[in-house]
Amino acid sequence: MAYQNKHLNTHSQKCISCEAMPIVPNEIDMRYIDNTKEGGKEALEKAVSKIDISRPGPVPTVPEPNVEETMADIAREKEVGDVAKLHTKKKPASPKVKPQRKNHRLLEHNNKYSQEQRDLFERLYLQHKRKWSAATYAEKVHVTRETIYSWTHILNTKKTLKYCNRSVYQEILTVEELRYLGDEIIPENNMITQEQMAEKLHAAFPDLPIVSTSTICRYLKSPLMEEACGRDYSLKVTSQRGPNANSDSNKALRIERVSQLYQLIGKGYLWVSIDETHWVTNSMRTRGWSKVGEKAFSTEISQRTPFSCLTSIDYSGKVTCCDVVKGPVDADIFTAFFKQVLERYKSETCVFFMDNCAIHKKDVLQDMCGEAKQVVLFNAPYTQEVNPIEFFFSIWKYQISKEMFHFPGLDKFLDYLKTSVQAIDHSTIRAIFTHVERQVFPLVMAKKDL
Repeated sequence: MAYQNKHLNTHSQKCISCEAMPIVPNEIDMRYIDNTKEGGKEALEKAVSKIDISRPGPVPTVPEPNVEETMADIAREKEVGDVAKLHTKKKPASPKVKPQRKNHRLLEHNNKYSQEQRDLFERLYLQHKRKWSAATYAEKVHVTRETIYSWTHILNTKKTLKYCNRSVYQEILTVEELRYLGDEIIPENNMITQEQMAEKLHAAFPDLPIVSTSTICRYLKSPLMEEACGRDYSLKVTSQRGPNANSDSNKALRIERVSQLYQLIGKGYLWVSIDETHWVTNSMRTRGWSKVGEKAFSTEISQRTPFSCLTSIDYSGKVTCCDVVKGPVDADIFTAFFKQVLERYKSETCVFFMDNCAIHKKDVLQDMCGEAKQVVLFNAPYTQEVNPIEFFFSIWKYQISKEMFHFPGLDKFLDYLKTSVQAIDHSTIRAIFTHVERQVFPLVMAKKDL
């Protein structure tokens, strides 16, 4: 069955033509739990103990992964999405106009000397140094004394005049050198500085002078780099990855989990994504405006108060449960939260997808799902890109960061959290799930690094 038709099953009545559905804000009841006070967790467990999650019927099982069929369906779904993008009307990009240089005479002056003249001066200077005057060099090479002064400075700093001609500015690094930079130097250590890149290039190619950091930066982002090694580079904030994140065994486990998740969705199971995120309330803004010559002061006192938000979202675009916990989150608190989630989806047939965090006790959660006649599926390690709620948390934190520059007090903080999460409408959450399906799933099935 083609994947685009699979959502016409049990949960599809809410998900048909997601793009055409109206923007609906999320209305949620946010529960606050203070785990730093005595009796806070006990009160939660007492309240949850009254919840009945049992349902009649057989206990569902996780299917054996059908990798080949899943791979074909995911490829077909991605193709459908790519075709849709091609037919989407976009505003035509305005043509880029290169700014014209103002001083054309100066440009002609700088470029009027040949590389042979520069090579001649380099040989003469290495032989005679300061024994000859600038006027003598100018007479021998047929240039002005001002040019000799400039070339002397370049020789003393860059040790060569080979690339000082602006007409060959784009040829400082050859294709071979760029390929070595992109395929050897950066993959070896992606935390390397641009100065270190230049030194390694010079060590590998002794005839190449040590280029500037600005030149390295320009090449990393240029089409020349893409032509040389098939990609260009940009500087990003690093994400933590374990040493075995992209091992063959973990890639195989990713494929298995995605295949199982995909097959369950095809059978009509509603995809529910669950995880927790953490907030530290002392991450306040550290810069402020002041008059020139005066210090900028802040009257706000930084406080380090850790909070966690346990949240569940589903394919239909809803935020179904959200618990805010002050202090540490342990297995008991998460289990109580999960029981609440099961109660909310008592009328649905769901697959609950979450990571392998230590507080997610597999045996306990699987027993609870067996009682509720639901399915729980655990993600492969180091594969947060497959879990839609990770993208949801990024949007949520960005929303609240625009308003909260310091800890405003508990009541105001909770209000910020609730207001910001309600600002994320159903269509945005559905778009997150669609992104994972059409962009991340194909990468997993193709055994790409994540």
